[in-house]
Amino acid sequence: MFKKIIYTIAVMAGLFLLCLSSEAVTRKVTQDGQVWYQEYVHAEELKYSWDKAEIEEMQRKAVEEQKATEDKLYELTHQLRHFEGTEEEKKKLEKYVNDLKSGKISVNADHLIAERINKSIKYWSEVEGVEASLIRAVMKRESNFNPTVTSKSGAQGLMQIMPATGKYLKLNNPWDIDENMRAGTQYLRDQIKAFNNDYSLALAAYNAGPNAVRRAGNKIPNYAETKAYVPYVLKWYNIYKGGN
Repeated sequence: MFKKIIYTIAVMAGLFLLCLSSEAVTRKVTQDGQVWYQEYVHAEELKYSWDKAEIEEMQRKAVEEQKATEDKLYELTHQLRHFEGTEEEKKKLEKYVNDLKSGKISVNADHLIAERINKSIKYWSEVEGVEASLIRAVMKRESNFNPTVTSKSGAQGLMQIMPATGKYLKLNNPWDIDENMRAGTQYLRDQIKAFNNDYSLALAAYNAGPNAVRRAGNKIPNYAETKAYVPYVLKWYNIYKGGN
């Protein structure tokens, strides 16, 4: 009888630990804080309403990613031991290996990042009431879907948030896909509301600042960049929406 009780307790404890592990968060991050991918996702942390099947699929892909990286490192390490190229080529290969080891790059980074971006666009579009096609079009122009880019003026991440704007929007990590998307979508939403759902003026405000639009008499400011920016984003907005 006592053994049965002990066995039952052990089984229940194992199930409890299994449930905890299924919600674990594992992130591969570069040394300077840029997130390359996040595959084990805690649903509450990112406020997504993913079902069990979606989470299990993401976990499966993360395991595949880890295995692919380990295999690639084994192959490259062998190449380095028997390297016959120039010293410069060897240094490039060594850097690639070190970047893989540190998590700065990922064997399958591109498709993993694309999946994260698509899920984040869908989520923040629904939360903030901004069309997903418009968010995607802004991102196309701002960063071309590169979460680690910094402009010459200092704008950062997918939605190219300036540090001062990021501070106002409580953006702690501009390199985090979800956090940058949240801040950028909220800022875009604010401009849409401020200019009465006029997408042209809202986009001009996103690019040049709302005060610049107001100073221009609620028209697109006479800045070369902004005058090119607005039609470019609207063109891609229509493409993503399925228009002409």
